[in-house]
Amino acid sequence: QHRGDVLVLTRWATWCGACKAEMPFKIKLYKALKSNRFAFIGISDEAKDTVNDYAQQAPVMYPVSLLDPKGLMQKFFPGGAIPVTIIVDPWGWIVAMKTGGAQWDTTPYINLMRFLVSVAPSKKSFQKQEKAPAPKVSFMKNIQVKAGQTFSVAFALSWTGEKDKYSRILFRLPKEKGL
Repeated sequence: QHRGDVLVLTRWATWCGACKAEMPFKIKLYKALKSNRFAFIGISDEAKDTVNDYAQQAPVMYPVSLLDPKGLMQKFFPGGAIPVTIIVDPWGWIVAMKTGGAQWDTTPYINLMRFLVSVAPSKKSFQKQEKAPAPKVSFMKNIQVKAGQTFSVAFALSWTGEKDKYSRILFRLPKEKGL
């Protein structure tokens, strides 16, 4: 349902003070963005009745709330602390994670979310595209490096797919002895 959207996934609980304290800030951020390409999803491993009772009494609640009474989602959220918030870009890449409460309606968070929404491909083009557009990297020259030696690498980056608003480069060193 949210494929191609920016997701803010939060593991929370009704008994968690920090979770309840940050929720109004997240709702303000959600309303400030006014985008249908953005979703806040709260995930609780509590019983349905507990979360429903809280939702009826709470002044604010996540627009989408998922129940995970078996705790299956815990493996996606590192550590046992809550709240834990994971921000996922439109292609499914985790771009940020925050452990603990935060004031989400501040300029840095608003700017990050607006940026992520701005680079999202249209829903129509996203349906044709199964994976994130990736940069193509070509290295200017081959280099040899001795163990422990500091080195730099020159490379050229070209982009195919969406406009070059941001890119990811992952360097993988050969799995040779000593590296």
